[in-house]
Amino acid sequence: MHACRTQLLELSKCSVANQNLMKAPYLFSIYFALVAGWASLPLVFHFQTALVFNDWFVTADPPERGDADTWLEVGAWSWNWMEPPLGTISFFLLCIQFAREQRMSIGGQAMAEVMQQNQADHLRERFPRYAGAALQRYAVCIAMLDDSGDILAEHERLVPQAAQAAGS
Repeated sequence: MHACRTQLLELSKCSVANQNLMKAPYLFSIYFALVAGWASLPLVFHFQTALVFNDWFVTADPPERGDADTWLEVGAWSWNWMEPPLGTISFFLLCIQFAREQRMSIGGQAMAEVMQQNQADHLRERFPRYAGAALQRYAVCIAMLDDSGDILAEHERLVPQAAQAAGS
């Protein structure tokens, strides 16, 4: 039992060795999207934020007194220069999504599947003594996860059961 646990932990450790590198594009995209999404709201609808952004990056004429009294009026003013980048980014994302969908329609793999396959190839190369299909499935299941805690918890759960069964 202990040798099995040791081997599983070794597989798990090897599997997560480059995990941060594999997750980096996803994490960057997630955080960038969250920051950009939340930042767009005050950049469009909050007068002081839009004014500072305008002063630093746009240099458009500020609205006349009384033309930006409500958040909708601020949005109407700031949208003149916020619409091109927001629209372009939205169109770019739409095109990327469309390209991915078309790639998937003709049998291509998603980036996550490519990374899972690379992980499986790496483990198969490092542990040639294990069955390829089982190792492949294991690598795909944990490609973005660290399951060493699960392995240790399972071992702790099974060891007392095995000792109890041997004693009866």
